[in-house]
Amino acid sequence: MNHRYKSVISGLLILILIISLAFLAQGRIPAYALARNASEDDTPLRIAICLDKDDSYSKYVKEGYKDAITASFSDQQVLFAEQIASSLPSPSTAAETLIQTGPDIIFTYGDASLGAAAELTTEIPIVFGGVMNYRSLLHLMPSSDNFTERNVTGISAIPSMDEQLSLLIEACGYYPKAVGILFDPTDSDAILQDEILEEYLNEAGIPWSEFEISDYSPSSDDTTGSAESPIVSFPSITVAASGKEGANIHPDSISESGDLTGINEPKSARSALSSPLWKYPVPSDSDLLSEEETLSIACSQCDVLYISAKSLLAADTSTLMRIQDMANDNHIVTVGGDEIAGAATTVCLYEDPYDLGYRCGLYAVDILKEEDSIEHMTIGSYNSDYCRKLYQTYPSEILGKTWPKSFYKYNDYLDSYEPGKLAKNQ
Repeated sequence: MNHRYKSVISGLLILILIISLAFLAQGRIPAYALARNASEDDTPLRIAICLDKDDSYSKYVKEGYKDAITASFSDQQVLFAEQIASSLPSPSTAAETLIQTGPDIIFTYGDASLGAAAELTTEIPIVFGGVMNYRSLLHLMPSSDNFTERNVTGISAIPSMDEQLSLLIEACGYYPKAVGILFDPTDSDAILQDEILEEYLNEAGIPWSEFEISDYSPSSDDTTGSAESPIVSFPSITVAASGKEGANIHPDSISESGDLTGINEPKSARSALSSPLWKYPVPSDSDLLSEEETLSIACSQCDVLYISAKSLLAADTSTLMRIQDMANDNHIVTVGGDEIAGAATTVCLYEDPYDLGYRCGLYAVDILKEEDSIEHMTIGSYNSDYCRKLYQTYPSEILGKTWPKSFYKYNDYLDSYEPGKLAKNQ
């Protein structure tokens, strides 16, 4: 009887193992799910990682995060499970797959991954990166507090506006007389950044104006617009929405508190704005001009054109190239908030992805070691010590620009990038 009992138990264990391996092969159970059940006396630390995309930047962020974890815990204690949200039917599928295994902590990179994970659990700690409007994403009430009061913390993707302003001035070679800010009116991430930058420009006494580029245009017989080419409207005193809702955007308070909160409203269009110091006529909202006409006006009025980080304009390669072509024709310098915009702009800032991931990993370490309460952990901000100024050769040659040693050639720097090298050289 005892022998039969043992046989039944052995058979069940083999069956469970076969089923588990089958699910693992399908990518539905992370590798640590099996290890977790292998020994109740020596359960490894289970780290879940959910990325929006499987691009090189995200991979470097992930590498930095994992290195921070393994530097604090032995390899035998830590097992990582990873999912790419864009490779599955939905971000929720990726997050649910990880959550069902009961990880000790979740790292997300990108809006979709954080949104899905935060919707599915209020218990498992979540550390995020690559998100600007975290308050909007987490449906938090407006507040000047720089923490979430729930199971989420991380590092904001809003770039340092001190660095952005410094780059605008350095790119011009002089104090700009007028800055043109290009944006899509439905892009809340861009609006948030632009309004923070505008506060800095106001403090510096530099006139600025927004130039709105939309994804539709009027045809010859239809004033409602078509999809043939973008239209643009110009600065107006009418504001439909603000990116600063629920955010602390005063330059002094940002530098003191690091309070870089996101907006609290869903993405919604608003009219373009201009500085009180702006000296040029402001067309009305009914002046629907082509993208080419608008960029021509922007180039005639401005010393420099700016495109914010992780913006819709930056992600649209064809639009970005048209903007740069117009700027080149008019000998106007362009500045990108990140390397995405910098693929075509004259210069840009590049935040080191490995360092970003490593700092997120240190947040996770503090939580896992119970050295800090996640509900009141301060949301981290851009690390200016680990960003680089990059330039594109062709537009620089057109402008006759030579850059100091603090600037690096865009392609050369990214092609030779070594994760962690920047930190070692500090």
